[in-house]
Amino acid sequence: MQTSIIFTTQSLISIIVATYNGENFLLEQLNSIAAQTYKKYEIIICDDNSTDNTKKLVLDFASKHKNVFFHFNKKNLGVNKNFEQGFLKAKGDFIAISDQDDIWLPNKIEKQIKLFKTEQIVLAHSTSARFSDNILPSKNKNSTAVLFSGNDVRKLLLRNSISGHNIIFRRSLLPKILPVPENIYYDWWIVQTAACNGLVAVTNKILTYHRFHDNNITLHKRNSVYQTLREYNERKIALNLFLELRSLSEADRQFIEDLKTYFETLEDQRFSKQLFHFLMKNRNILFYYKKGILKYFSQKKVAYRMSFKVPD
Repeated sequence: MQTSIIFTTQSLISIIVATYNGENFLLEQLNSIAAQTYKKYEIIICDDNSTDNTKKLVLDFASKHKNVFFHFNKKNLGVNKNFEQGFLKAKGDFIAISDQDDIWLPNKIEKQIKLFKTEQIVLAHSTSARFSDNILPSKNKNSTAVLFSGNDVRKLLLRNSISGHNIIFRRSLLPKILPVPENIYYDWWIVQTAACNGLVAVTNKILTYHRFHDNNITLHKRNSVYQTLREYNERKIALNLFLELRSLSEADRQFIEDLKTYFETLEDQRFSKQLFHFLMKNRNILFYYKKGILKYFSQKKVAYRMSFKVPD
């Protein structure tokens, strides 16, 4: 029988690296994965039909490491389906996700795997520090942010608060995750599915250096003080998809239905008082990540912003 704590010598970790035209930074990331203190892993690289030197870098790296496997898509599938290719090929008891342009600290996997202290924990995550211009953070302090843990799906409804490069999850969660919908951030879908089917654990240790550069698709500067039409549509789509999760409790399903109803009042108006009042009423759930003595005003500000819809 499997013990409640997963020790570092027991489980195979499948590390999924999704690549696309990543020749500038890929090798540095792959080397940081190969330098992990946790040694029982496989690296599965799925390339989404790159047109640069990425494939050659992958082949060269694989020739030097026996636990590296690769798959080259014959056509571009997009981020979600490319990661899905890797998930389907994974043989590990746990699956970790890697971007192509970050740098992992050597003890990332070792620290994360120890978070699975009970069978109820199906996903664990840490946090990351941003860097650019190849200048790494001078000090690796623990994050002081309020990070998600537990299984309250309501906290994840309006914000993709856990980045894919920070997560590791049980392989047993895959049947619930797949297929990954194409019109939602893959990591948002994975984490919400996990919260709906078990517990999420977290450490505030920074275990990833997340590279910021012009071609990074997951980082973008906010150009509006109000919710843009794009953000509105992303949230509306997410709410509809979350309603399809089979393991939702009836109470959570009703909450999502109510939020969706209030959210859709923005269809024919620029600002919705009804939505604003609902967000404020549930601010400590939906905006749980706000902190400090001015938390109320910070929550009110984000609620006000989300109650607007403006063109991109």
